[in-house]
Amino acid sequence: MVLSRSDLRTAFAESRTTRRATALFLFADSIVLHDADGRVEALRQEARAWLPRRLKAADPDLGQHLLDGQLALAGHADPTPLTTSVMRVLNLTGGPLREGYVDR
Repeated sequence: MVLSRSDLRTAFAESRTTRRATALFLFADSIVLHDADGRVEALRQEARAWLPRRLKAADPDLGQHLLDGQLALAGHADPTPLTTSVMRVLNLTGGPLREGYVDR
């Protein structure tokens, strides 16, 4: 993905407006090939920080639990906190879908 700083600022603004952050997700985890002055890395860090803030803004308690779960999985290979948080999210919408699922 090749983006200018103005393209990234536009993507940030659009993500706030549409409440979708596809470009930010891609950019936050991308590999930078050239960044002579460090500005690209600063924008990547901003993209990474914006995504957790979005979760917390939607639901502070649940957002924090999801983030803590992700850190526990990434840092300690412990899936339990993330699994518990995901189940909380699924239970808000009727629980996990099991009926009708066929593993082929």
